[in-house]
Amino acid sequence: GVTLSRGWLRRDGDKVLFRTKPDTPEYPIYDFALKANDTAVLKRNFFDFNNTIIELDSLLFRVLKVDSVMLPGGWHKRWTVDCLNYDYDLPNETWIAGMGSTFGPVDRFLCALSGTPARVRCFWRDGEIIYTQFPQNICEIEFPAGCQVITGTSLPGNGAGHLSAFPNPFSDRLTLEADFDVPGDALLNCFDATGRKKQVTWSRDGQQITIDRGTLPPGLYFFSITTRYGRMLSAHAIAN
Repeated sequence: GVTLSRGWLRRDGDKVLFRTKPDTPEYPIYDFALKANDTAVLKRNFFDFNNTIIELDSLLFRVLKVDSVMLPGGWHKRWTVDCLNYDYDLPNETWIAGMGSTFGPVDRFLCALSGTPARVRCFWRDGEIIYTQFPQNICEIEFPAGCQVITGTSLPGNGAGHLSAFPNPFSDRLTLEADFDVPGDALLNCFDATGRKKQVTWSRDGQQITIDRGTLPPGLYFFSITTRYGRMLSAHAIAN
């Protein structure tokens, strides 16, 4: 198997198994044979700022849907799963065939600042980003330089607000509309489908932000609005 800082992974057909030490039992962490509405008992680890590890080997997961996603290099199968028997409300996991999960099952960090689990923000290989999921807030944690994931914390859903994008797809201009007046100190970020940040010209008027497409090539883009109080809204749109 692949040796990690806290254990070993081994592939067995459609399953990926994990153990913390050579002489400890193996537990499944992925099962890529699952179909929509299937359930499976899988292991997940958690740790906090004190490096205290909580090992949970009997979490029951349910597959909400199975579809595909276009990534650099082609289509990949994708699973959306949720946990049915954990005391805290864990956001859904997304599994990507050939990569793993947008929530690292081995050492998932519990960010004490926000009380939400750390989330894999992107995968990269040979210097190229091959999967991203935006937006997230970055936890103030330093990871090893050789680590192949960047993590951040997911934002709680309650009170986060809503952001809509129209027209979508768009040609010359895109309007983002929030459900509150966007403050003057708000920051707008734009990322392409590979996670690269893009420069755009934009203006604010009450609840709306107008974005000039400029030189953005056709494709999928992710937009996030962040205020100085940490409030973040996000939307995605397609440029024709």
